[in-house]
Amino acid sequence: MAKFNFRIRVLKARGTTLEIESPNKDYSFTNPDVNVLLSSTSEDTIKNSDRLSFIGSDFSTKKDAQMAGEKFLNALKITFARLRIGIDFGNKAPKSHITEFGLKFFEEKYNKNLINDVHGLMVYESEPSREFASSNMNLVLSTSESSFEEVWRKSLTKQIELTEKERIAFDLFNLSLFQNNEESRFILLIMAIESLIQQQKRNENEINYIDKIIEQTKNEKSLENGEKESFINAFGSLKSESISKAGRKLVDEKLGQKKYKNLSAVKFFSECYQIRSNLVHVTSSLPTREEVAPYAAELEVFVSDLLTDLFIKN
Repeated sequence: MAKFNFRIRVLKARGTTLEIESPNKDYSFTNPDVNVLLSSTSEDTIKNSDRLSFIGSDFSTKKDAQMAGEKFLNALKITFARLRIGIDFGNKAPKSHITEFGLKFFEEKYNKNLINDVHGLMVYESEPSREFASSNMNLVLSTSESSFEEVWRKSLTKQIELTEKERIAFDLFNLSLFQNNEESRFILLIMAIESLIQQQKRNENEINYIDKIIEQTKNEKSLENGEKESFINAFGSLKSESISKAGRKLVDEKLGQKKYKNLSAVKFFSECYQIRSNLVHVTSSLPTREEVAPYAAELEVFVSDLLTDLFIKN
């Protein structure tokens, strides 16, 4: 009868370590019914490795292996968070996947049984024994010497004085370029835009209407003082236009008729801001990595244009 294993592959943040001076550690004692092995996925020790795997073995059914894997995964999330060790559990990570044809090719070439090296939790048959195969692709943005010199010369001809808001936006933009995770890069790029936004006051009629609501709230006897203060502060914030509306004005002013993903700059910003809201507020329509990735790539160009078009026109 077939047996099943679960495997949880994780990536540990740099600057943190587990003081385990061996490549493997048996953790079956955590649950007497499950054989669990912690391993470095490199040839190094667990202490010196950023990539680790937890393997639970010999389950009677695939469902049992899946349930046990989810239990151990949740426990690991709590454990590492408690110890303040940063762990990428694979939920939002790039997926390493080799096609069935590719696996067959490498199996024949190296005379080994191979299975895709999934980042996160996976379940597979324990027999025959297998090795994990991964495909890593690093994309490089290459800039020619002539392009670098041309843009730099143009920049030096300008009298550039950056505002504090612009300095923050440039810092956030540059920080985004160091991110390997699409969601992190996307949020930082949106923050770069937000740092440039200046919300304007609403018109007089709108402000007068809000003041009436605030006054009614102050006189409302059914509310506790703390609740009143909370409502009053919330209504007071409405005296300025929304960030999304102010952002659309900024984008329209700075980027005009430019298009991104075949959308007008304003429309593209609106779609990105909706994705941002879904990500930050964790709605039921939480975007997947595959949905965010193309927007993050185009948003990088969008923010680059927004920051630099004022000084250097293409």
